[in-house]
Amino acid sequence: MAFKISDELSNSPQFGGETPLTKTWKGIELTVAFENIEKPTVWKIHEGRHALIVHLGGTIDTIETEINRRTSKLNPPTDGEFWLIPADSEYLTYTQGGAVSYAEFYFDVNYLEDLLGEKTSNYKLLPHIGHYDNFLYQNIKELVSLTAKSDDISQLLGENLSQAVCLYLFGNYNAREFAAHGTKTKFTPQKFSRLQEFIHDNLAEKITLENLADIADVTQHNLLRVFGNSFGKTPAQYIIEQRLRKARWLLANTKKHITDIALETGFSSHSHLTATFKKNIRITPREFRHLHKTESCSMNVGRTFRQIGTNHFGNLAAVR
Repeated sequence: MAFKISDELSNSPQFGGETPLTKTWKGIELTVAFENIEKPTVWKIHEGRHALIVHLGGTIDTIETEINRRTSKLNPPTDGEFWLIPADSEYLTYTQGGAVSYAEFYFDVNYLEDLLGEKTSNYKLLPHIGHYDNFLYQNIKELVSLTAKSDDISQLLGENLSQAVCLYLFGNYNAREFAAHGTKTKFTPQKFSRLQEFIHDNLAEKITLENLADIADVTQHNLLRVFGNSFGKTPAQYIIEQRLRKARWLLANTKKHITDIALETGFSSHSHLTATFKKNIRITPREFRHLHKTESCSMNVGRTFRQIGTNHFGNLAAVR
């Protein structure tokens, strides 16, 4: 492990006493958690089903995630970022902040096969850490609103939306692109961390394959192959993802002009950031900033989740 689990880590929520509110729809389970993480906290998941964790709101000052002994150090997340944890993966997150809320969306490992009635070996899910997808975020928020409803229409809507989320995940976050490589060679944890740190520290600069190959001490050809096995995406995809992640945080937490944010995150212009943002997130930077401000003004973490009766850890276990 890259971080030490201290004896002082918290596993006691500050908002207790209410029955956990969980909703299920045909092989899918959704739980909404509301927790105080003022003390350093470690969350742990190791289950035989897939998990999607979505940050809904609140303050996270420090976050460091480890999946299958691969550690990722992240800047604080914005609302809507998600962590996708494939079945049987070992997941740990060290975190600290304030009052936070998150949704836990679990679905069976054979969900797609059961739905289609056939083998689906080409749709293995890949881990994703601190990613943002507006389609997923909006649908998860809608599902959260349905957890407090028990009428027939809400149940049918929940079944349809939860199925759509699962199919979307299998269609857009699978390992098919790298399945044909025929090798599972990965970077050592040390090289993985060095590459990740270099990319994160140089988002505003031009990052070349030559730079990355030198850091990993491999040829550029081998870099592409092993990078895909290690990161689950190409170098270009990963760099764009991290640039957009930083841009989202700046849009949500600062008043900087979008042009300045574009240049600070490695995009050549306002229009370059906007085009990339819309292609990957399906809304413009301006729309994202407006959406985030609107939700921040209209939603208070504690108020909102107490209203729907949610005040618990859920399945995302905190450990000492």
